[in-house]
Amino acid sequence: MAVAPLCICAGAARQVLYSAPHLPVDLEQFVQRSLRLRSRIVILLRIILFSVALPVVYLGVASGAFYYRLRVRNTANDAASLPLLRAFTSNDRVLIVAPHCDDETLGAAGLIQRVVAAGGVAESVIITNGDAYPAAVERQQRVLKATPTDYVQFAMLRQKESQQAGKRLGVQKVLFLGYPDRGLMDMWERFWNVGQPYYSTYTCSARSPYPNTYNKNSEYCGEDLTRDLASIVSDFKPTLVVVAHPGEDHTDHAAAANFVTLAVMQTKAKEQNQAWARNIELMHYLVHRGDWPLPQGKHPEARLLPPVTLAGLDTNWFTLFLTKSELANKASAIEMYPSQTAIMPGFMQAFARKSELFGTIPERTLDVTLPSEQFESAISSRESPEPLLRDPIRDSLIRDMQGGADIAALYCTADAAFLHIGIETRLPISSSYRYRLIMRSFARDWQTHGNACSVDIEPDSSVNAESTIKFRTKGSRLTVDIPWRVLSAESDGEPASAISVAAVTYLKSIPVEVDRTETRLVKLLNNASVQTQINRQVKVP
Repeated sequence: MAVAPLCICAGAARQVLYSAPHLPVDLEQFVQRSLRLRSRIVILLRIILFSVALPVVYLGVASGAFYYRLRVRNTANDAASLPLLRAFTSNDRVLIVAPHCDDETLGAAGLIQRVVAAGGVAESVIITNGDAYPAAVERQQRVLKATPTDYVQFAMLRQKESQQAGKRLGVQKVLFLGYPDRGLMDMWERFWNVGQPYYSTYTCSARSPYPNTYNKNSEYCGEDLTRDLASIVSDFKPTLVVVAHPGEDHTDHAAAANFVTLAVMQTKAKEQNQAWARNIELMHYLVHRGDWPLPQGKHPEARLLPPVTLAGLDTNWFTLFLTKSELANKASAIEMYPSQTAIMPGFMQAFARKSELFGTIPERTLDVTLPSEQFESAISSRESPEPLLRDPIRDSLIRDMQGGADIAALYCTADAAFLHIGIETRLPISSSYRYRLIMRSFARDWQTHGNACSVDIEPDSSVNAESTIKFRTKGSRLTVDIPWRVLSAESDGEPASAISVAAVTYLKSIPVEVDRTETRLVKLLNNASVQTQINRQVKVP
């Protein structure tokens, strides 16, 4: 603001100088200095403006170009053909598990109707009541800052919406577990044991505050949620369990897939002599992945197809074409969630299409015979082993710009001494990032104790938090050797019969997550001699 008067004074001084050439020398020098100062200030302002505007313009152009390319690729995917989902019969009992109220309708309303029409039974389980949505709560409650009471009242409204939609679709029963919205991944990784629960800062609760909760004694911890889900599976005896996909962007959805998969595995181990338990199918629907589904809004003649970044990986996708009646009922059921359609109508309506999308993930068994040298060499040659999972690349702006943290594949194998994990990124591994591995070990009955084991790797660091953990980097590959006793130390020394593995990358300069893979649960190969050696290690204090 002080520049304008200075410029005016300099301009006036210039006029005086030109109109009176015989001014004193000191006044003439003063005017000249003022003009030079004005010129320098203008140049400085231009430099500052340019330095601020250039990054903004660059990010805007880069963001627009990225999302335009991604949208074009997803739109071109309309021609894709997928196998049809199997037919249902009166023997089918389908359990639909939703991370939040409305996910069961968005992802599986058509499937529910198809099962009921065939004479089967459908039951839905809602893990959280979606009580951590400040914008929706404040709009619904008409308050500027929501209180814990507001969040609880809003969630009870969402429960009623799920009940009404379920009744329209033919759901036999809706169970509400009452776990914390936005807290499921923390429960999976850091709040597992009873007595050390997660605390919701929205409802100010460490256990469900809702009167219609399935188990009012459950705490907000992974142990209780897994037990509740396993209990429901055992009571209902489903032929098919359907839950959100583990590769979803929303961490509640990804964690819900982890918990449900574990509950199914525990049920199969417990009821291994029962045919219904051995034959349970596990299937996934998709809700949150970038700005999918495209285009948003009402497009009843379009199909729900996997995002192009998820297509061609290791999920086997299937399509279920809806009849006109099923589609109309699904569209009507979606409108029964006004608390959500008022906030994001285009997104909600985009799921009322002529087909639904479901995927299965093949079960994997971990090779426990490959020494670390062979493992690293095999990854380098890309011959063997096959990746435990392949992760989408360039599917968000930050991953597109941070290729050294954009995970492309996760490899895993083991020998009697170590669990070997390899991360492959789109661009070379860099010291600008931090690489985290999150693992959990399971006993033979798929029981687990304590929090997940987390290992952070910083490529430029010469000292690890755990000195027995070794890592190597080569180009775009990071290989980590983790002793079994480190992995099992937080599982009360239980012999490892299975594990779960996931990887996360962060910017090192600021704690921003760049990429997160799915969590995969895998069995260890039944090799008696190697298993005995592993068991001896994990029992070492």
